[in-house]
Amino acid sequence: MVGIAFSDEKNEFENMLTSQHHFPWHKLEKCDNIPLGIVRLDSLKDFKFEDEKYSIILDGYIYNFKLDQIPKMFQEKGEKIFEILEGEFVLLFYDREKNILFVVNDPFGLRRCYYSIFQNRLLISTETKAIANIIKPKFDEKTVYGMIRFRRVFSDRTIFEEIRRFMPGNIIKYDRNTNRIETKSYHQYQYKPENISEEEIAKK
Repeated sequence: MVGIAFSDEKNEFENMLTSQHHFPWHKLEKCDNIPLGIVRLDSLKDFKFEDEKYSIILDGYIYNFKLDQIPKMFQEKGEKIFEILEGEFVLLFYDREKNILFVVNDPFGLRRCYYSIFQNRLLISTETKAIANIIKPKFDEKTVYGMIRFRRVFSDRTIFEEIRRFMPGNIIKYDRNTNRIETKSYHQYQYKPENISEEEIAKK
């Protein structure tokens, strides 16, 4: 199991990260210039990259690029690079010069991730518990009822009112200079039904 954490407040970040350190064989890794980190298994190798301009944390796997290739691609393509990544992942990409953090997941949302906007700041974690320990949220009774009734949640809601699930194929852009937070979807599922007769279907 892997856990990620981000908060602008160092103490919050430390609490969120260590709360996901469940076993002795878990290793904690932190970035140097931003309160961004990961709790990882020893077998996970390509999980962090840092240079003078960028810091990257990866939960999961990207198949078509290595982490050290992404900064160069970002300089060439800008934010569009995030839309062509392939794999199962949650990627946290920090542009140190512009002081902007991007949070990106794959189109299917195969790696869980949660966030909260608390006091105009962004909190990110793999576990709702890590965020809940910081913000002391209220229970969302409607969502709890839905989970009991249907055994699942059909939106970005969680059992806490102030914590949201990071939906598949989304990008969060967090400007740390202004505390401006933008969320957008870069992947839309499309279904185009074929105009085909019953006879043709039978032949297939």
